[in-house]
Amino acid sequence: MGFLRKNHDIAPTRTGLAALGVVDRTIELERKLEQAQAERLRLKRLLGVAPLPVPYELGERVEGKGIFFGTSTIFDPLCRELGRSFYLFAAPEDLRVSSFVSATWTEAVDEIARNKKRWYGFCGKAYDSEKDLCSDLIRGDYAGEWFMPPLGFLLGVNAYGEKVRPETSLFALKDVRDFRGSFCVLPVGSDYWSCTEVHQRAGDVYFARFNSGFLLFDEKNSFVSARSRLCRAEPVPL
Repeated sequence: MGFLRKNHDIAPTRTGLAALGVVDRTIELERKLEQAQAERLRLKRLLGVAPLPVPYELGERVEGKGIFFGTSTIFDPLCRELGRSFYLFAAPEDLRVSSFVSATWTEAVDEIARNKKRWYGFCGKAYDSEKDLCSDLIRGDYAGEWFMPPLGFLLGVNAYGEKVRPETSLFALKDVRDFRGSFCVLPVGSDYWSCTEVHQRAGDVYFARFNSGFLLFDEKNSFVSARSRLCRAEPVPL
């Protein structure tokens, strides 16, 4: 009856050494493949074509940030991807202008520009249009300030009325978690400003009616008053 020697009694053969070399090369190839896959995912996220990690719940108030309402790859008003992705947060209450919750568009923008006292932890930055906001985000000139939301963030549609984020707009999330009860939805006084200009009418800006979801617009220098729910963005780590 034969018997098997212990493994450490078996001298390595040329074939065995070659096999070990194949294993080492296989491990190295697997490591390089994992690195390539990680880099591919990073690039996809950079271009906005891969799912983004979401560390918060929709409608969750995050200490030192605001109320989370999703992620976004930034688009310009013509819906062209601009190649950077952000976490989005909204203020827990409407902006007050001289103790009033409603103000004209010009009054609201002026108040945002004056806001240097770190309202809920951050200063404000006034933008005359959604295009100006997008330019700052892409150039890296934006530093986490509060801003008037573009129409897509506010109502979930773009300047042409096309749906861009119907499930994660402020209007869609107005009754979710920490947003609940913070928006006005009464028949009167539930209008909210955006920073999105009407296409080919640079002097006009959109606003949304939160008791119905209606989309309206008026001149920036008109006497129409509406509320403002400011937002801010933080870059998604790559």
